[in-house]
Amino acid sequence: MNPAIALGPAEKEQASIRSVPDQSTPGRPARPSFMGEVTRFLQILWQPGDVREVRIPKHDQWGHTASGYFDSPETLAEAAVK
Repeated sequence: MNPAIALGPAEKEQASIRSVPDQSTPGRPARPSFMGEVTRFLQILWQPGDVREVRIPKHDQWGHTASGYFDSPETLAEAAVK
């Protein structure tokens, strides 16, 4: 039996998103709709002149916190989606 036939519409969409390689990171699955949604969300909240901080606690094996400051919603979205 062909496994693609057993998939519903939502599963087919997820499978097609995962199968498209990301242009910026070789070998990593693309998430074009996710990146677009994050960027659009940030653009709604962003005001001119805003600077936002992002912290990712325990991002590595030693429990360190990664952080960064962003003055554009596009660069914050790009860094957050990585």
